[in-house]
Amino acid sequence: MNRERAEAEKPTVGGFLRSALRQSPGILVFSVLWALAFNALSSGGIPLLPVEKTESIKGLKDVSLAEVREYVEAKGALLIDARSPQDYAYGHILGAVNLPLDCIEESYRGELRLLSAELPVITYCGGEECHSSVDLAIHLSQEGCRDVRVFYGGWDIWTQAGLPVETGITDGSEPEDDEELDCPGM
Repeated sequence: MNRERAEAEKPTVGGFLRSALRQSPGILVFSVLWALAFNALSSGGIPLLPVEKTESIKGLKDVSLAEVREYVEAKGALLIDARSPQDYAYGHILGAVNLPLDCIEESYRGELRLLSAELPVITYCGGEECHSSVDLAIHLSQEGCRDVRVFYGGWDIWTQAGLPVETGITDGSEPEDDEELDCPGM
């Protein structure tokens, strides 16, 4: 009888699987809660919900490619290219002026006089990986520009879409290949 009882109490593969399946939901819930808590407390945590760029960067508004195209066609906004004078000279969105953040103090009497309370100001740079347009937009907002927007896609998206561009420096001249250009508006 003891031998029969020992055989009956011997763990079986089926019994092990049933036990594991009964415990799995609890383990899964515990693991998910632990991961969420760690993510929330971590400084490098991953956002669980999408964050809109306009809300995440100091209240700046973003504009889409289609909106920028409409503004360019209607000449209804001041476009500011935040890239270097060299990049601007090799190509920029039609009608844009160049105002890199590095040059802003030197350019106050130049390009900043173009800022108008009536027209929105749209900053752009090389693309989504470039933050110069955001930094410039924040600076302009802090200086009193009321309607400053950022075209996050920038030059990359504009040229990929095959939209109108122009080359040259503000005076219409073309840069030499290795020419160092000064800040605009000087």
